[in-house]
Amino acid sequence: MDAISKFLTQRFNVPAPTVAQLMRCPNFYHPAIFQLVTCTKTRELRHCETLLGASDYLTAVEVFARLNAISSQDIVENLEEIATLSQSTKEFSYVFDTVSHRLLEEEDVELLADTFDSYQFKGCIQRGTSAFKHIRFPEGMMQLEQIFENVLERHPGVWVEQLDTLDTIIFFLNYAQVALLFPRTALEALPSEQSSQTTVHRPSPLHGSVDAAHGCGSPAPSAAAGVPVIEGEGGSAELEPVCP
Repeated sequence: MDAISKFLTQRFNVPAPTVAQLMRCPNFYHPAIFQLVTCTKTRELRHCETLLGASDYLTAVEVFARLNAISSQDIVENLEEIATLSQSTKEFSYVFDTVSHRLLEEEDVELLADTFDSYQFKGCIQRGTSAFKHIRFPEGMMQLEQIFENVLERHPGVWVEQLDTLDTIIFFLNYAQVALLFPRTALEALPSEQSSQTTVHRPSPLHGSVDAAHGCGSPAPSAAAGVPVIEGEGGSAELEPVCP
């Protein structure tokens, strides 16, 4: 290993730690790989490395090498697409690291190459970053992370199909949080019990009231107020005052 690292460091100007990390790739000896990780990269590759960061850039090269996407032109285009996705949301690092490490841990390299390719890898990154971008609440973010990791526990061949359902899951996660928050918000908006109480003053019939029938403000008829009372066979009746 030391001899190989020394040779690549001198011949291709590849840093020794990079050589050590890439040696586990099945396409480690492909010339295109060393052109991607040499210290004297092209302008396009330097731009990709700047957007992704040195660590994620090297991880992307390692993933594409494992997926047999090692054509010089194809791998540059793949790196450029991943670098562009890295600017879409702050959750990119989480999505990229989770998907990449799961792929690099896959032991059956041949089955992986037959059922999963670079287009599906980019599709997973795109769907994942888009999903986290549309979550509106921290609680939903934690639930989505758990769902995302559960999907990646399955074989990579079904990832894209499973991640296509995230739009529906996001809708229900956001709706559930709104349903939980709205009653609490509504209660906080209600006035306090003391301020909501109003006192209604009703005038006593004995101390004067407005005669709605005649539209005047004369005292209510009452025997106690000296209003004449007519006695008859059917009982007694008070005379109603006449407004002038």
